Amino acid sequence: MRRIDKKLNMMKANLLAESRYLESKGLIKEEEYLRGDLHTLIGTEMRAEKIADNSNGAEHHVAAYEAAAKATKEFLRQHPEMRDAAEEIEAHFSKKLYGLDENRLSSLFGGFKKESVYPYIKDLEELKLPKGPLTIKMAQNAPNSVNKCNQIFDAIKADKGIIKKMEKKGLSLKTTLGTVEYGINRASDNYNSDMNDLYLGNVGGLYTKTLEFWSRNIDDAEVANTIGKQLSGWINGNINHVIEVLTSLTKD
Repeated sequence: MRRIDKKLNMMKANLLAESRYLESKGLIKEEEYLRGDLHTLIGTEMRAEKIADNSNGAEHHVAAYEAAAKATKEFLRQHPEMRDAAEEIEAHFSKKLYGLDENRLSSLFGGFKKESVYPYIKDLEELKLPKGPLTIKMAQNAPNSVNKCNQIFDAIKADKGIIKKMEKKGLSLKTTLGTVEYGINRASDNYNSDMNDLYLGNVGGLYTKTLEFWSRNIDDAEVANTIGKQLSGWINGNINHVIEVLTSLTKD
């Protein structure tokens, strides 16, 4: 009798083990399906975001990005256990779509490496305007510098590794290239300013006028000198401040 009971118990144990094994396989398979769905959602969202960024705010592209972002957010709300996987997938697409290196990716998701700040510094250095009187070329290049600086500033502020390091050192970014209602840079969009969006003047007896206006009056030496100094000082001052903060993060 005991032998039969022992045999039955062994059969039950084997069946239970097999059942658990099959169950675990099913869970693994389900997680693979979820990760596949999440990979598609994040890929769609990040591609749509890049297209929207490059479309100068075209409504249908922005709407497509917002819809994709909403779908990803809803998926993660329903499956919070997939948040770690989401970070890995975002890193994958960041590298694929934007060519971010491992140092910048590591910093982007919270792990600071001093090498991650050097590309930002290099990009900002290239956006500086030359000192001197206002010229047509300077006026034409200024909106591009403002737009790209704002993109870089926002990227830095979204970089978890850099922000954590700044907080630890008691540092912060204080930039003045953003949209304001009055004064310099009355732009409707930080990323799409043109010469009609940048306002300069209100100094040396000059009224506040658009950069486009001042570019048509550079034959006046006083105007060219005053506005050129104000414009380069404004943009380069912001760039130098951010570079100074980033450089300090590389020094222990």
